Amino acid sequence: MYEKILVTSTSQISTLLDHAAPPPTVTLTVSGQRVPAALLVWGKPPDGAWVAGVAYLSRTWHSRALVTMWVPAAALTPRQHTDYRRVPRVRLRRDRGRWPTLPPRYPGAGPEWVAVHRHMDYPGL
Repeated sequence: MYEKILVTSTSQISTLLDHAAPPPTVTLTVSGQRVPAALLVWGKPPDGAWVAGVAYLSRTWHSRALVTMWVPAAALTPRQHTDYRRVPRVRLRRDRGRWPTLPPRYPGAGPEWVAVHRHMDYPGL
């Protein structure tokens, strides 16, 4: 759909998501846990495998955060009866350190979650 777009900034991704369908849900495996996550965007660096830009709500006894991160596609488990064909696809730079921070987007999350947004690195990516 958008694979020809090289994204270099958070604002580019925000604009793309403003015009996209609401993000579908997947199950993300992160740090040994399986959590529901919004699949915001697919990304592909020039010489690498597909990655996914995801968002999820993290709640612990001492904090909470709307977490975004780029993850390997293999870290996701699709949900039955969910259509993922409309998820935007973009190109990423070769250098992982220059991939843009994902915007704080999660279906139904209000400003109180946006205020505690953290973009994190996926272990091992």
